[in-house]
Amino acid sequence: MMEPQKMPQDVGRVVLVDKYATPLAIFLVLMGVTLSKPGGFVQNLSVSLLIFSIVFNMVMVRFITSGGAKPSLTLLRLLVNVTVNISLFYLLRTYWAPMWLLLVLTPVATAIYGSFFRTVVTAVGISIVILVIHVIQGPPGAVELGGEITKAAFILSLSLMVNEFVRKRCH
Repeated sequence: MMEPQKMPQDVGRVVLVDKYATPLAIFLVLMGVTLSKPGGFVQNLSVSLLIFSIVFNMVMVRFITSGGAKPSLTLLRLLVNVTVNISLFYLLRTYWAPMWLLLVLTPVATAIYGSFFRTVVTAVGISIVILVIHVIQGPPGAVELGGEITKAAFILSLSLMVNEFVRKRCH
């Protein structure tokens, strides 16, 4: 009987992130589009971005697990996913409040297979994006801004906790 082939640790982490984060992202966007019914351009673009993201991630994960796990591919996947997620958040946040959870996925995924520095940069970057989009789309009240700052603090705290847990467990 053949032993199952072990994946390199980095590839295993990419597969782990894909196993949990991708279905959650799909679920969030589908819920946002179907329940809030933004209609027209927003709905069509959101569904198109979702389909692109699903296909892109399927291809990238398959390529990475077949021996193509290079840091440049992981970075490309991160950049494409964060761009798509920010776009979806921008399009749907005023229709579906839980869309901010889509932006939690990138920093947490980075925390799983990235360094402490990369985790901080990603989490702070996403937090800034949330605040900038809030300022652009409003509403401008202190309570709402406080809620967005709390989301940003949550993203940073959770990402750092996950990163520290992974680093201690894997060493």
